[in-house]
Parts: sequence; structure tokens; C-alpha cells
Amino acid sequence: MTRVGVVCGYDLNGDLPAYVAGVARELARVHCDVVIFSGGQTSPVTWHSEAWTIADGVHALLPDLEIILEERAMTTLDNLVFAHAIAQHGFPGVTLDYFVFCDSAHARKVRILSRMILGLRTTVIELPRDVSLRVRMFEPLSTLFEMWGAHSPRMRRFVRAGAVLLKGLTAEQRRSVLRAAASAVGLPHRRRRTSGRASRPASHPLAPRQ
Repeated sequence: MTRVGVVCGYDLNGDLPAYVAGVARELARVHCDVVIFSGGQTSPVTWHSEAWTIADGVHALLPDLEIILEERAMTTLDNLVFAHAIAQHGFPGVTLDYFVFCDSAHARKVRILSRMILGLRTTVIELPRDVSLRVRMFEPLSTLFEMWGAHSPRMRRFVRAGAVLLKGLTAEQRRSVLRAAASAVGLPHRRRRTSGRASRPASHPLAPRQ
């Protein structure tokens, strides 16, 4: 039985250090065999992905984690669909227990979508987060749209495109991330093995970006 952690992305313009510290604390408690950090380039002020930024912070606190970066997700649905594809590809025929880490503002949606995509062997671990009333009011509608995408894979690109518009990205960024996310099911990701277990070879280091 393999324990797979899935860390959902977090607004890079929000209280990111608190989220990073909370994720690291919970990962130290849960002890996952591998952790997939999922989140694309969602900020108009940086080309760093959510996955890279969060993983970089967590890695500084837990240097022995085995980390996989999934840097193309634009929605919570993307986080789970792409992480599931990576896990199934990396551990074929193995029983997987998923531990999904997210902020409290999205926890209800994550629980619903996790059951639909990852199955019943999933534990959702939420980290506290204060959000505006506008965000709280929009979340039920967002949940419905992403549930729709979970049921109908062909509709996911429309859900993703709507999310990208709401993030305030530049036109160039929107074109880039939508092209990247559309091909993400092909499992492009960067991996760093830090646990010392030679059975899972590393490919791309989690090196600082310029």
C-alpha cells in the first residue's frame, strides 16, 4: 500500500508562508511515500507556478520528501485529475491511499471532487484560511461547475478557461497556461527524489529559477 500526498495550489498573492508551514507540519505527521504538488502559473506578477513555489518552501522544511511537481493545473479539478493521472502512471496496479492537502476555503469542494476522482481511499486535510465574502459566495457555484467537469471530461477545458479569466492573467499568460494545461494528461512533470530510495529515479531537480 502506497501513501500519495496531493498538495493543492494556493494563491501566490495570499498568505502563502502560513499555508506552506501548515502543509509541512501535516506532511510530517502523515508520512506520505511521495507528494505531488499541483498548481500552475496563476499569478499575473510572476511566471513561477504555485506547485514550484509551495514545494520549494516545504522542501526547505522537510528536505527528505520525495516530491513531484505538477505545474499545469488551473483549478481544483485540475489539481486532482492531473495528480491522479501521475499517481496511476507511477504506481500501476498498486493500492493507493491519497492524502489531499488544501485550504479551508476550498475544503468542501475538495472533499466532493476527491471522492469523484480519487475514490474512497482519500483523506482531505484542510489548513485554515480567511477569505473574503465574495470568495465564499462564489465557491458553491465553482463547486457545481467543477463537479460538471468531473462528470464530463470534454467540458473541463471550459471550466479551466473560465478560471483562467478570473485570475487576472495577461493575455500572453492565458494563452500559455491554457495550451500547457490542455496537454497535461500526458503527464509532463518535474520530479525530485530526496528520500534516497534508488528505486524511484530522479529526473529534474527542484532548483531555484531565474
